Amino acid sequence: MASLHDVAKLSGVSKSTVSRVINNEYGVKASTKEKVQKAIEACGYVANQVGQRSEITENQSDWCDSAAFCFQCDCERT
Repeated sequence: MASLHDVAKLSGVSKSTVSRVINNEYGVKASTKEKVQKAIEACGYVANQVGQRSEITENQSDWCDSAAFCFQCDCERT
């Protein structure tokens, strides 16, 4: 399975640039975006959405560990 590093190496850009293209963020030239998209297709790269979701869950649980009521995610602790 191809990694972000593989895509960056093939397209000749940094992993940060690949990430910005994947997340459709600002600051990436159209020509660079095209190179990265071609590299993604050539490598068969697929983003790990499960990993992205687990990071969010971990962060939310960190918010909730210290209070009976968490204002960050509106959950009640018992």
